[in-house]
Amino acid sequence: MDPALQSCPVEVTLSHDMAIQEDFVMKIGPVEFSVTQALNFLRRIPELIPMSSRDQYRSHLVHLSLTAIGRDMQILVYRQSLSQPWWKYGGRSSQDGQQANPNLFAWTVPVSNLSDFSIALRDAVFMVLGCHGGILKGGKWLSARCFLEGREILDRFRQTWDLQDMVKAKYKFAEAVHTDSTHYPAWYYYGTLLLAERTRASIQQAERAFEQTLYSQNPRLRALAHAGIANCFVQQVHRLAIHRPDVLESAKSHARQADEAWKESGETMPHAWILATSALVLHVDEDGAIEDRTWRYLEAAKIYDRACELDPHNTMLYNNAGWVFLKLAEWGIGAVTENELGLTVGIEDTAREAQRLFQKALELYPKNKLTHANLCLLYALPSFREESNREACRFHGMAAVKIDPQYIGGHRDLAVSLIRYGELDEAFHYFQMALRLCGDIYKGKEMTEETLVALREMNIYDEREAARWRNAVFTLVVPKV
Repeated sequence: MDPALQSCPVEVTLSHDMAIQEDFVMKIGPVEFSVTQALNFLRRIPELIPMSSRDQYRSHLVHLSLTAIGRDMQILVYRQSLSQPWWKYGGRSSQDGQQANPNLFAWTVPVSNLSDFSIALRDAVFMVLGCHGGILKGGKWLSARCFLEGREILDRFRQTWDLQDMVKAKYKFAEAVHTDSTHYPAWYYYGTLLLAERTRASIQQAERAFEQTLYSQNPRLRALAHAGIANCFVQQVHRLAIHRPDVLESAKSHARQADEAWKESGETMPHAWILATSALVLHVDEDGAIEDRTWRYLEAAKIYDRACELDPHNTMLYNNAGWVFLKLAEWGIGAVTENELGLTVGIEDTAREAQRLFQKALELYPKNKLTHANLCLLYALPSFREESNREACRFHGMAAVKIDPQYIGGHRDLAVSLIRYGELDEAFHYFQMALRLCGDIYKGKEMTEETLVALREMNIYDEREAARWRNAVFTLVVPKV
């Protein structure tokens, strides 16, 4: 006990302006007691604490002040022990979230309605946590708030399928990692949304985001980050036509590390995305002997079947599984036995199985441009190529490029499919669009070869027609710097 308190009694009273004046008496059975006196006693309890402990108690109190300034509201969160109340920033202009004084936070937000006020109160909660320091330290409160907003926007996207919500969520996660470079879950979400854009720049940025995630101490998060990096290398092969052996080997290596890290984390159930990554690494390479390709694609089909069981509402799993059966049908493999699949049932018609999986993918996400493009290709295969399916083929191809006018693969797939229906001029129009968008001479040459293969398949290949398609790549592809 403080020596100053040992020699004198402690008087538990309140000053006249602090004490509750109205008396309220409660009676329980034969006993009456004054509630007012009890409350006044409770309010004086801190004064009973020895002086040194009392100062420590007060120094840990976090104070919140909300001040209206015109149309704005200033939120001030601080500890009472501050000797000099100052801060590095106090307005909307600062976005780095780095506080000059960890005991004081100031933030100014516009408030014009109740919704804005609720957002301001939410900011205040995060600022209190940051000032407390036990959960969030320093300026990390802003990163945590941005991460939460990003998650909320993603949840809204899953309900509305508004593609703008994906963009908004990506920027929220970007702000979160900019404010706190050690927020590894935000790095992971940021990388995932960048990867979904599937452009050269976004794939490179996604790889860097996943590499940052690997610094996390969470083994499950590191496993998912390895799966993300593997997907980045896969997209280099599939989207960017980078067919170097080292790229595919890097994809396989990170897929293995993802699987190993997930098992080492103590999880007993596999993760659907890590499974899907293993499958994707198997079937991204369409080269090689037909026997080898068939074996790899059937192995991928088994893995996708298991992944869909684990995550039955994931549209991309059904789309990718459909792609496997689409390619098998394209190679003339019409049926697959249960022994080949390692499942209890076989597939009597690979093309119909692809159709079923694509339709399931669209049920889950009607704006899936990849699935629309894949259905466009499917309805141009021999098993579906009839007059009644011509418009279905065109519809899905048009839907893909309408959802994303910059979708290179969608324009390419529509061109290939229209060739198979004999619509050469219309096909050439979409082929030209794909070349203008791709910005890569190697990718342009790969797409050109795909169209020439389609011309040969339809027995409409001649040197004059082939020259039109072959020469377009040199006149329309403008390399992007």
